[in-house]
Amino acid sequence: MGKKQKELEIFVTGLTKEESDKLRSAKNKRPANCYLCRREEGKESTTVGLNDNVLVYHPIEMGLIKKRVTAKKEAFIINYFICKECAVLLGIQKDLIIE
Repeated sequence: MGKKQKELEIFVTGLTKEESDKLRSAKNKRPANCYLCRREEGKESTTVGLNDNVLVYHPIEMGLIKKRVTAKKEAFIINYFICKECAVLLGIQKDLIIE
């Protein structure tokens, strides 16, 4: 019987060193930007109705994604924040954890 894989949980920030230094001193200890599109949580996103050409604005909401990735001898749980729109585009909106 093989050895049990060790599991490591990591948080992928998508931040540069300079951005992470600012985050350390902030009250909110998580990135405010989507990992993929880099838009900021709370700002307004714009969608356009293609049938009626109407602009609709809505606040950008972020959620947490947790993905399990396995390698030969290790398993990782990778955590990252993305906005609802990116989650929909990737087809993973059901996995989005909104806090």
